[in-house]
Amino acid sequence: MLAYAGGDGAAFNELFRRYGARLFNYLLRASGDRAMAEDLFQATFLRLHQARKGYVAGTFKAFLFTIAANLLRDERSRAEHKRRVSMDEEGIETILGGNRSADSDPESFIEARQVTKVLEGAIEQLPQGLREVLLLSRYQGLANREIASALGISQGAVKVRLFRALAQLRAALRAPEKAAGESGND
Repeated sequence: MLAYAGGDGAAFNELFRRYGARLFNYLLRASGDRAMAEDLFQATFLRLHQARKGYVAGTFKAFLFTIAANLLRDERSRAEHKRRVSMDEEGIETILGGNRSADSDPESFIEARQVTKVLEGAIEQLPQGLREVLLLSRYQGLANREIASALGISQGAVKVRLFRALAQLRAALRAPEKAAGESGND
């Protein structure tokens, strides 16, 4: 980023190559709307370009995601509309913390798809503050201090929100198992 701020155009290409896909995935998951994510993606890199002269050496990833999170918040305050977006299974596996490969067993595949659907729904139902922290942590790999900086909250608040988000996801994953157990007792 310092090279780009100094006028090196090739440095921008490298920043885009390194962070473009992760930034877009964050915006897509956080907004739930592909068109909005595309617009915010372009706006983030435009703001990055405009802010390049004022960039102070630090964590570039946190700087970039701060811009994106602020643009997303601004967009949400202008229009509250959402469209559901499926998350890829690799992202779901990151949150599950395990490897649930379906291999060639059809029953395992069906079970994995059901878990994925429940988890997708649970993530979409999380309050915005919890969902933002979860996506930045688990999908984008930002550290708590980077998330705190990007969202303008304390590291303690990040920890609390992440704990609550994961607790709600665990509860959502247990709910179908509990319901199946109760119906089996009839």
